Amino acid sequence: MQIRLVDLPDDVERVVTLIGSVMTIVEDSGPRPRRGPSLQVQRYLTIRLPEPAAAPARARRTVRRTDPGPAGPDPVDLSAWT
Repeated sequence: MQIRLVDLPDDVERVVTLIGSVMTIVEDSGPRPRRGPSLQVQRYLTIRLPEPAAAPARARRTVRRTDPGPAGPDPVDLSAWT
């Protein structure tokens, strides 16, 4: 995966450190100045996502409802319509 970071140099460096703590950085372009009169830099990273951890076996759960829930509408007597 490729990421482009654009911000002030200190902020970009903090984000690179954060990303590097949870993912593998494969390539790093280093900070490059932005075009024009800007204090910002841009930095390109190629990262490798971590392998997904094996999901633990899920325990079966039975949900028992203890309250009857909201009352439904009253039944309508339709016998007068027949």
